[in-house]
Amino acid sequence: MPTPQFPAIEDFYASNAPLEQKVAALYDAYIGISRYLTYLLSALDTLNVSRLDAKVIKTGTLDANLVTIRSDLSGGAFIQLDTNGIVINNGMQDTFRADLSGNVTLRGTIFASAGLIGGWTILPDKLSGSGVIEGGVVRSGPTNTARLELSNGKLQGILGTGERTGLYFDIDAIAGTGLADIHLYHNNAQLLTFRDNISSYTIMPGSGSTSMTIGVTGKSTYARGAWNFSNADSVSGLYFSFSGVTGPGGADNHTHAFSVSGYVTRA
Repeated sequence: MPTPQFPAIEDFYASNAPLEQKVAALYDAYIGISRYLTYLLSALDTLNVSRLDAKVIKTGTLDANLVTIRSDLSGGAFIQLDTNGIVINNGMQDTFRADLSGNVTLRGTIFASAGLIGGWTILPDKLSGSGVIEGGVVRSGPTNTARLELSNGKLQGILGTGERTGLYFDIDAIAGTGLADIHLYHNNAQLLTFRDNISSYTIMPGSGSTSMTIGVTGKSTYARGAWNFSNADSVSGLYFSFSGVTGPGGADNHTHAFSVSGYVTRA
């Protein structure tokens, strides 16, 4: 940086000049130094300042141009503003970074109780609105807990230990067909399947089961419509009972009520 040039003062000890001349020289030097300092302090710029140490700087605009502004904190932490953007470091890693393209990377928790994000209104305890969450994985809890996960057109229940359990739904079981099978699992074992046959569903034991049960002891199970067993390999233990049925009588041509019951077996 330029070196300030203060007016020179004559060496009076080596001079035989009269006292009046010495006093006049001192006065002229004082006036020169005073004017120079007034100018210097009122026009501080890059020509006369290369470093400024201060506890407080008050200014309307601080134009750093290509200069790095850095705040060194305890433990090696720092906050830095330069031509790459803004960085906050906790002494071990960057906890916040924003570049000139608007990309923001951060660590930690975001606290917000108002505002908008992605078309959603931020409320103190939820997001509200008609925005869209697109892509990625939606989890109802951390990966080490029992949770529901939605991703890639699949909805599934997963235990904290990683096994698939409960409902598993794949909206595109066979790519491009639109077939959507539904499965029920227990600890990765597929127990029940609802197979999409395009115009109907087939209910059948899953790949992890050898049988299925409809109904339970002590409860009634009702069926409506026609039941067709023509394609059954075998039928056993099927009991039927009809009562109060009317039909044509015998020789008297009268109708009579009667009951019918029994077992149906198909070998």
